[in-house]
Amino acid sequence: MRLRIQRLALASPDRIAALTAAAYLLWKAGWLTIDRALLLTLGASAHSTDAKLGVWLGVIGTMALIYLTARAVASSQQRTAESRALGERQCQKVIGDIWTALDNSADVAATDTEGRIIYVNDRFCELSGYSREELLGKNHRLINSGVHPKEFFQALWSTISAGQVWRGEVCNRAKNGALFWESTVVTPILGEDGKPRQYIVIRHDITERVNMEQNLRQTEERQRLAVEAGHLGLWSSDKKTGKTGWSPLFRAILGVGPEVEASYETYLAAVHPEDRDTVERDVRRGLEEKRQFANTHRIVWPDGSIHWLSFRGKAYKDEQEQPVRTVGVIRDITEEKTARERLVRTEEQLRQAQKMEGIGRLAGGVAHDFNNLLTAIGGYSRFLLDSLPENDARRDDVLEIMKASERAGALTRQLLTFSRRQVLQPRVLDLNAVLADLEKMLRRIIGEDIDFSFAPGAKLGRVKADPSQIEQAVVNLAVNAKDAMPQGGRLIIETANIELDGSYAAAHPGCAPGSYVMLAVSDTGCGMSEEVKARIFEPFFTTKEQGKGTGLGLATVYGIVKQSQGSIYVYSEPGKGTSFKIYLPRVEDPVTGEFQNPKCRAAKGKETILLVEDDELVHKFAARVLRESGYTILAARGPAEALEICARIKDPIDLMLTDVIMPQMHGYALAERMAPLRPGMKVVFMSGYTEQLAVDPTLPKNVPFLQKPLTADAVLSKIRETLDGKNA
Repeated sequence: MRLRIQRLALASPDRIAALTAAAYLLWKAGWLTIDRALLLTLGASAHSTDAKLGVWLGVIGTMALIYLTARAVASSQQRTAESRALGERQCQKVIGDIWTALDNSADVAATDTEGRIIYVNDRFCELSGYSREELLGKNHRLINSGVHPKEFFQALWSTISAGQVWRGEVCNRAKNGALFWESTVVTPILGEDGKPRQYIVIRHDITERVNMEQNLRQTEERQRLAVEAGHLGLWSSDKKTGKTGWSPLFRAILGVGPEVEASYETYLAAVHPEDRDTVERDVRRGLEEKRQFANTHRIVWPDGSIHWLSFRGKAYKDEQEQPVRTVGVIRDITEEKTARERLVRTEEQLRQAQKMEGIGRLAGGVAHDFNNLLTAIGGYSRFLLDSLPENDARRDDVLEIMKASERAGALTRQLLTFSRRQVLQPRVLDLNAVLADLEKMLRRIIGEDIDFSFAPGAKLGRVKADPSQIEQAVVNLAVNAKDAMPQGGRLIIETANIELDGSYAAAHPGCAPGSYVMLAVSDTGCGMSEEVKARIFEPFFTTKEQGKGTGLGLATVYGIVKQSQGSIYVYSEPGKGTSFKIYLPRVEDPVTGEFQNPKCRAAKGKETILLVEDDELVHKFAARVLRESGYTILAARGPAEALEICARIKDPIDLMLTDVIMPQMHGYALAERMAPLRPGMKVVFMSGYTEQLAVDPTLPKNVPFLQKPLTADAVLSKIRETLDGKNA
């Protein structure tokens, strides 16, 4: 039946009209026959010819009308069929165009319910790198990248198995191993039973976008890490909305929590009152001039602690050049500023130490040369005095010369102390005991108008130093404190065990971490400025009136401490007093007995002495003293001549008196060269510059030594003691 209707729909209009007319005539003839029969049956008379003609004309008109109507209906059906055919062709074209566009812009695949690929387009092959033959029949897992966890695919299959469309972003792996990302839509195709019979997979390559997003995230992450690494607190302010934003690190730097309102006024209230005007000025100028602004200032935390911040900001403008938004950062630079200040102090201390070292070398060199001159001045003055009669008026002049020589010798000894080139006699000390013995003398020195107190540390450790030098250092500091308190005040001497760590040592050049005993001398005097503190240990520097000080007191203290392997630092401000702190290394050795100076006595002798001295004045003086005391003198002007004499003279040489510092060879090196040549010969060293003796580890302890300037009694006494074996 359906086929017949379709054939009829496809018939021509004329055929349809003819068939319609024939059908009508058959129907009309039948109706007329029935009508005629009824009339005969009823006995009616036949119609007239005119009536018959009218009937036939009506029949013909009716047939024409039917024909025209049928033709119109047929034409309408034909147009409808043609329109349907045209629509189908256009629909097929549109579908083809859509498919072509989809085929070119997306990769398309179809899989069965087990995930096996049953169809792929060219785009799919292009992206995956596989050929169609390599893909068909393979499970879709072939391009699985392994990036997604198994739960990801479990959720996907759960969705499409239920007949629902799944949408998402999937990372796949191409044949060459490269990863590519796709926006994926998986659509189930349902069967008559309502269950999926296959899946259509349509994907668009989004690798570039994903990579851009990943790069953006990486950039943002790097920026975040940079901000965190730089300890930067971020802030922003929107001029239109009036809102201000602070990052969590900003709040942490400011020392406040999330409950504190973020606003410029809140921040300004945290700024140190002394810095607030400067901050407001810099921010205002930055906004008015539409430029970046920066400031370094202090803030006060809620707990009262002070922190230094670096504050930076920038204003962004609209088309009318008006600031609409400001952003910036803050950074806590407290540690940096502290470290910078510490570095500046350290550099200054290092420069000071280097300067003091240079001055020390100069002072030591001057003292060495000056001691040679004083040896001659004092020695020949003594010869002259001995040659004058008791009633000679010139004896007073000679005595004045000798007194001046002695005072000059004391100055050179102080210079040697400062330059750490004097000979010490160290032993293990209990500083509390040394200071207790010194307390009475200190009270007499400082006077009654100064309140003096001594605070000894409990269980004080021991140190190794020359007790007489330590006493001299304390006396010098006490005298210095007395001069700083002309109207009276307080002087405190205290001791304590101290542990100095690496940070302290780093900030104080010349000091190593470790265990120390601290000796502090503090006063409530006038204090001193930074300029004065920088020079107080320099020789001959003094703030006292001319003629009231040599400027060697603190220089001597400095030398004593340094040669005792210690450190000394001063803390002082104008009007706030001064505190000198000495740190001496702690030792574990027991306290040694009192040191006894050998009794000095001049004695004559008949032994042979090899005198080695390159300074002519000292050489002549020593030779005369020894010769007049009965000794046989072998005179050498230097080490080379001494070695030549030793090789040439076959007679015994009992003792060699040699200078330490000589151009060709040091005195102790000469002694080493002489030892195998003259095994029984004893040696006495002399010098006005004894740094080498102090640092040379090869010399035996308690080596016989004469400190210049020399005196006749000292030379004769030391020679006699050494020859008699009393220096052993």
